Amino acid sequence: MIILAAGDSSRMGRNKQLLPWKNHNLINHVISCGFKASLRSIYVVLGANAKEITNSLSTENIKIIINPSWKEGMGTSIASAIHYFIKNKINYDAVLIAVVDQPLLEDEHYKELIYKYINTDKNIAATQISRGVGVPAILNSKYFKELGKLRENYGARAIIAANSDDVLTLKPVGQIVDIDTMATYKLLYQKYGK
Repeated sequence: MIILAAGDSSRMGRNKQLLPWKNHNLINHVISCGFKASLRSIYVVLGANAKEITNSLSTENIKIIINPSWKEGMGTSIASAIHYFIKNKINYDAVLIAVVDQPLLEDEHYKELIYKYINTDKNIAATQISRGVGVPAILNSKYFKELGKLRENYGARAIIAANSDDVLTLKPVGQIVDIDTMATYKLLYQKYGK
């Protein structure tokens, strides 16, 4: 599992990753969901405020990857993770990509995504979102070369869209809401995050 958490949360005005959520913060919540979904290898890609975020992490069973190009956007974080795997000779058949700002998708969604991916002949299992199909998503290693070339301020969505005939789309298990503003966060926190 690759958790993308390198951005500076400029629209929020503070570190989105560290906002309280249940008995954690947003980043630790996603890590916890990954472990509950039986994902044994979890990589967190950090950039802005990396030291502060690292100090907040509540588990030692993760690997941190620093993306020095985080200002260029989410694509560079995915590419950083793929380059880390290559450099360290780490081989995976597929990778699950997730973000920190979708806390209403919990471990049940990751489990369902993994189950559907294992039981399909498609090489991508992705989540139906309001703008089409996106993350959380599992991509087979056949797409790692393309993931490693991402530079722009978008993630795997373009690769998923370009290979729509190779995609299994999964309706979210839970609500899919991206926390992009403080108003959205406060609303969701009051209803679900306490």
